[in-house]
Amino acid sequence: MKSIISLFVALFALIASVCAAPQLFVSEYENDGKALTQSSRQGTIVDKLREDKRFSRFVEVLEQERGLRDDLENREKQTTLFAPTNEAFKHMEDQWRNSKDEEKPSMRDVLRYHIAPDSQISGDCLHAGALIPTNLRLKSLEDRHQRIRVFRFHGEVWLNMHARVVQKDLEAENGLIHAIDRCLMPPMTIGEMLYTMPTRFSTSLAAFERTGLQEVCTKKGITVFAPTNRAWETLGFDNLRYLFSCMGQQKPSEGRSIFGGEEHPQCEGTKMLKKILKYHIATKLAYSTDLMEKETTRLGTMEGKNLEVCAVHTEGHKGRDEKKHHDVRNYNFVINKGQARIAFSDGLGSNGAVQVIDSVLIPDDVKLPHDRWMA
Repeated sequence: MKSIISLFVALFALIASVCAAPQLFVSEYENDGKALTQSSRQGTIVDKLREDKRFSRFVEVLEQERGLRDDLENREKQTTLFAPTNEAFKHMEDQWRNSKDEEKPSMRDVLRYHIAPDSQISGDCLHAGALIPTNLRLKSLEDRHQRIRVFRFHGEVWLNMHARVVQKDLEAENGLIHAIDRCLMPPMTIGEMLYTMPTRFSTSLAAFERTGLQEVCTKKGITVFAPTNRAWETLGFDNLRYLFSCMGQQKPSEGRSIFGGEEHPQCEGTKMLKKILKYHIATKLAYSTDLMEKETTRLGTMEGKNLEVCAVHTEGHKGRDEKKHHDVRNYNFVINKGQARIAFSDGLGSNGAVQVIDSVLIPDDVKLPHDRWMA
């Protein structure tokens, strides 16, 4: 009997001690989780950067740009920052040190290009094709903000096909930080951008050179609808020879263009190529986000004729765009009632955008001599 009483006393003491203890493992874990959730947002973006040694070089450079630093410390505005790690900064500085390019962007512009103001873009919103306006505002873009384009490869997020997001959604009171493994460089001109992908656009580049329109790609606030090499091939060999070569054509005494460092006569084929090419250059900047705002967008071209671009909601996706946020994955862009489609949207340039198309656009008043051979 005494042993039973002793057992009850011991059990009661144990229960009493448990009840008297502040909390046990499960509740303490929950409290820790709540504390982390609440404290994770304590401090501004700059405070969070200073706390993380991975961004010490970024902070060091940011401290020299007080205006930008003050913006990232502003608790009244939400901001999304793509923060390069120390390794990313070292890679950029090594490249700059070994580069002879005198037209490198200023460090201020580089920093501005990593900041998405007035936004809180979570990792879930970084879907393929998304366009993110940055703090880098340019007169060459009609005083609009330069964009970052999002890519997805094997489940990972890449920005401008260059920087990989290595950690998402670091929270601060005034926004979010995404860590990236390379610094983002402001885009170059449209012409320079096309030259970086010669296997895709060498025919279009040859067309610009053949017609003497290379300088067009440096004009401000334009949209180039760029046919791929495959799109040009569908015109057929005979048509391409007619457009790009004066073989078999009467050579005029007037009108010449520079091609391959030499002067060439502008025969009828070259003149026709020039009309076709100017028909691919819209004199207004149009990103996919602009095209999605309206069902049909008409854009004037350098040829003096309009292009009609229809943003068609893809089957089964109606109603998914909410609060004026349009997801480019939900649209097809059809040009001139099916003459061509945008195969890849929003190649970024410092002076405009490139919309890659799957067919060559032919103006109504242009008649190719070998239409029967067209694929």
